[in-house]
Amino acid sequence: GFTPADFNGTTQWLQNATDMATLFTAAAGTLITLFYCDLGTSPAPAANDFDNPAVFTDSAGAVGLAVHSGGVRGFLYDGVYQGPAAIVVSAGWHLAMLRWDSANVGVTIDSAAEVTAAAGALNVTTGTAVAGAQYDQTVFYGFPVMEIITAPSTLSPTDYANVKGYINTRYGLAL
Repeated sequence: GFTPADFNGTTQWLQNATDMATLFTAAAGTLITLFYCDLGTSPAPAANDFDNPAVFTDSAGAVGLAVHSGGVRGFLYDGVYQGPAAIVVSAGWHLAMLRWDSANVGVTIDSAAEVTAAAGALNVTTGTAVAGAQYDQTVFYGFPVMEIITAPSTLSPTDYANVKGYINTRYGLAL
């Protein structure tokens, strides 16, 4: 079998020196992650998107995919924080795609339709990659993460479907 990064929700997180500008561009980017969550045991939503426990974010809190009891929420900072409303999911494994193109930011969970919001270009790309916590590592994600995929472009729905097919086959899922 495969061993996920199993974050404990209190002290565990991963960070490296990879500058976000090598993973994403300000104009466009995509984050895809396979993660487990249970909204019933997740913390209440924080006042700011960047203060929620994140599956993946950056040390500047400029872009990420966070989970709280209200759902899964993608966010992007283009001068103000933008992102579609939180998406409620059942307990279990989920595949999420966060993508932006300097006009919109969108989130797709599993096979559901993408939910979007207007957003400009990513304003900050100077942070470093963080998994399992919010940007300053004071609030932690409490579930396993199996895959994190980034791209410095806006992947298409067809690209996402191909990644989802690969994930379903590799892990025996039906997302």
